[in-house]
Amino acid sequence: MSASHLVWLRNDLRLDDNPAFALAQQRGDIQVLFIATPKQWLQHNESEAKLGLKAASLNDLNHNLAKKGIQF
Repeated sequence: MSASHLVWLRNDLRLDDNPAFALAQQRGDIQVLFIATPKQWLQHNESEAKLGLKAASLNDLNHNLAKKGIQF
């Protein structure tokens, strides 16, 4: 049984040119982790537009990972 590689996506939600994702994918099975931190976002005064963009990006990420058979 091979081990899964954990890829933690914090701010960079890209897959196509994400070096950490590419390296993990070369090494085998991947699990992707994103931790939402709304209190921190509020402390940094992130706008509603930025939060909306983040939500849309996470939705796209989930869809793209599912197409690759990767759990998110």
